[in-house]
This record gives sequence, structure tokens and C-alpha cells, in this order.
Amino acid sequence: MAAHARGAAAYAAKAAGLAAPNEVTAMPNEVTAMPNEVTAMASEARWQRDHASPAVREVLLRLPCPTRPAGVLAALITDLHTQLAERR
Repeated sequence: MAAHARGAAAYAAKAAGLAAPNEVTAMPNEVTAMPNEVTAMASEARWQRDHASPAVREVLLRLPCPTRPAGVLAALITDLHTQLAERR
């Protein structure tokens, strides 16, 4: 249940990452892809955290700590929990 409660923010962050366009930077004699997925996910996760009401934050912090992350969604959920706990 705890993962489901935190999942909305994680899915929003993952969707932002998937929707982010990749930038391609031309370097002399090479072309390097610079994906924006990580930046977009972090930005959306930060927005979700910052716009959560105090009541929502308190409820999320009462839930059990997330288990060890295995995958992008689990890592986002764990980061959200950690960041909320640090802001107490």
C-alpha cells in the first residue's frame, strides 16, 4: 500500500522523463547524445514533493520506509521518501 501511495509522484516523474526530448550536441569530429530523461524526472519529482500539502507529506511519512530500490519507479519512490524525511 505504501508504494501505491507514493507511486503517483513516481509515475509522473517517469512520464516526464519519457516525454523529455533528447538533445544531440555536435562536438568536433563526433556527435554525442545528451538525454534529458534524468533531469526531467528529477525536476518533476521535485515539483511533486514541493507541491504536496503538509497533510499529504505527513501521511506519506507515516507509511513504512520503502524497500531497497529495484528499478526506476522504486528508486523514485525511495528518493521521495528520503527527501520528505529530510525536510521534516
